[in-house]
Amino acid sequence: GRDQKDTGNIIRYNLILDSVGMISTPDGRIVTPYFTWGIYLDDYSSGTTVYGNIVARTVNGGICVHGGRNNTFENNIFVDASVEQIRLQPRDEFMKGNRFVRNIVVYSNPQAALIFSWDRRTDRFTEWDHNLYFLRGGDVANARTPLGTLRDWRQAGFDAHSLTTDPLFVSPERDDYRLRAESPARKLGFQPIPVERIGAKGWRE
Repeated sequence: GRDQKDTGNIIRYNLILDSVGMISTPDGRIVTPYFTWGIYLDDYSSGTTVYGNIVARTVNGGICVHGGRNNTFENNIFVDASVEQIRLQPRDEFMKGNRFVRNIVVYSNPQAALIFSWDRRTDRFTEWDHNLYFLRGGDVANARTPLGTLRDWRQAGFDAHSLTTDPLFVSPERDDYRLRAESPARKLGFQPIPVERIGAKGWRE
């Protein structure tokens, strides 16, 4: 990432659960959960496509973008991060040209942010739309974003065609995040993730 060049890397069809992290204190105690993501594009990582992944129960979000540009996050499912669901860490002027489209974000903690960023600039992403957001037992329209609430975020031009409703997973309590036939996410163009092929064995067949 520190080369600041588009890599062409692809992160696709992964199931990432319970990435909780840990740290040790000077006196040797282990503290967990601590400061983790499911997918972390660090140090200007650019030109990466993150497609068709399922990430559940992380700490600081299903994804983190740290200063990179021209990255695409599409057709992923992010569930129940405890602090924020999506974390953006702009470092300087370099972070531009990113896209966040046709993703599903579901969470349960009303105190958690939906989208966290180090700044309020609106030019870090060229497209952020056709997503589905759902806060179980709460009003996701009041969820925190870099510009205030999700309502404020949408008034700034983001998520104009996105939905705020239950995506209707098959059995989320069993980590089965396939979509039911009547899922509203299908109307956004979300494509079924081939969960039967996740893992090394499935892709060798």
